[in-house]
Amino acid sequence: MHHVIQWILSFRKLKLQYFPPNTTSKLQPLDQGIIRAFKAHYRKYLVKHIIACCAMAQTPDDIKITCLDAIYWIDAAWRAITDATICNTFCTAADIVTVTGDEQCEELEKLDDLLQHVTIGGQTMKASDFIELDKDIPPFNIWFDNCERLMASDLIEFNDDDEIDDEDDRITTESSQKYRKQWK
Repeated sequence: MHHVIQWILSFRKLKLQYFPPNTTSKLQPLDQGIIRAFKAHYRKYLVKHIIACCAMAQTPDDIKITCLDAIYWIDAAWRAITDATICNTFCTAADIVTVTGDEQCEELEKLDDLLQHVTIGGQTMKASDFIELDKDIPPFNIWFDNCERLMASDLIEFNDDDEIDDEDDRITTESSQKYRKQWK
């Protein structure tokens, strides 16, 4: 056993329990509410951004979301997850009385308020539906058995002109100056 686990197990009032693999959301604390709360916060930032951009956008394509925006929202969403949320999800999974605080409901209400300003096809969406929008989509790419065949068919075969030169092509000061003059 790993020395950290042995150290943890040395505490008398602490019981280390592993969750079985492939369990349902009734047992997994992350599925119990941490991911849901994270999505609520993240999508709140997304909706705020869309609302802010709507004033200047002529078409939906005018609303730009950069990777940096998403990274900031991820950071802010994770920081918005409280200790009470994490504690409650583990307590729910272990059938223990939860700590008071209804952060998820408050976030859903805030997101509902924001979503009232956004219509898609003339309809608005509830925050709970917006958060669960991708619940049936796997969070990873499934590797199929035929991937090897697909990858083999996509390989580029080198012809004689494309062969890699194994010769030692060191760049000298003379050649680098020659190239600089060509590029000016």
